Formats: sequence, C-alpha cells, structure tokens
Amino acid sequence: MAAEYAYNYDYGSPAVRENQAAPKREAQKRPEFKKYNSPLAERLAEERAATRKLLKIAAFLSAVIVVFAFAVNSFYQRDSAKRLLTEAENNYMLCQSENKELHAKLTALASAENIDRYAVEKLGLVKVTADKEVYLTAETGNKTIYFQGEADVKK
Repeated sequence: MAAEYAYNYDYGSPAVRENQAAPKREAQKRPEFKKYNSPLAERLAEERAATRKLLKIAAFLSAVIVVFAFAVNSFYQRDSAKRLLTEAENNYMLCQSENKELHAKLTALASAENIDRYAVEKLGLVKVTADKEVYLTAETGNKTIYFQGEADVKK
C-alpha cells in the first residue's frame, strides 16, 4: 500500500525524511519610523493644492466663457441671416411689382401705332412717303425700295 502513494511524497525534503513538518519561519518585525513633517513642506503642499484648485476653476470658467461666446455668436449670426432674408424677400416683392408694372407698360407700348409714334417722336425717324420712294428694277425682277438721297446700293 505504501507503494501506491509513493509518488505523492517528496523524498528529498527533510520533513519527509524525519517524518516531521517543515519548520515555520517567524515573521520579522520591522521597526516603525516616525514621519517628520516639515511645516514649510506642509505649507508648500497646501499652496500647490490651492493653486491646482484655482487652475481647475479658471480652466472651467474659461471653457464656460468660450461656450457662451460661441452660443451668443451663433444667435447673432442667425438673427442677422434672418434679417438679411427678410430684406431680400422684401426686395424680391418690390422687384416683382416693378416687373409687373414694366410688363404692363411694355404691353401698352407694343402696339403698331405706339411703335410708329415712338419712332417719330423719340427717335426722330421720318415716315416714308410716296414722293421719297425710288423703285429700282433689277435683272432678277425683284423690286427694292430705297430712300431718296442714298447713292450706293447695300446688300
């Protein structure tokens, strides 16, 4: 039966050779040292902590100010864009009404009588009368009317 459990034993260990448990070590006690706190070091550490706290507060406030500035700027741009849009819409409405008026005037002036009157009064053109007409017969048989006083033939 001892042979069955032989592989469980470490035959090289002194505890197995003497059938004793291995000796236990006693924990070593380290001497406790008192920590000396310098008042100057404590004051410097407190100042550093206060400085860090102030820097964190300043960084947070500057971030809040930047976000507020972006918000105000976006509201200003939105309002100015709305104002420009309103002005453009008003200008568009005025241009549409002016376009309708001009179209009505153009329609009124587009008649043949108005065109003749405009040509005579505004442009200073002269109506062709029978005494100012000259008929030329070309070899091709076509007739061309030229005003009196023109010497050369234009094609």
